[in-house]
Amino acid sequence: MKDVFLLSHYHRLKSLGNWEDIKFIWVYSTKNLVYDAIEKLKTQPGFKDNYKIIDLENDDESWFYIEEYELDKLHWQEWFSILY
Repeated sequence: MKDVFLLSHYHRLKSLGNWEDIKFIWVYSTKNLVYDAIEKLKTQPGFKDNYKIIDLENDDESWFYIEEYELDKLHWQEWFSILY
């Protein structure tokens, strides 16, 4: 099955009580394309001060977030709740 890689950017705003600004960047066909996108974005305003990478296999705190998903597979298979 084919996998895709989702790239997002998280920015924690401490001045607003640790509110997180989450930006979905794009879906890529390879991890190398994700890293190419990060290289381009990390020099841009809003990204350049927070361009570390979250690797799901290692729990480092960072701001770019990469998720790998298998296509045509249901990934959310359990209930959820909304926290206010």
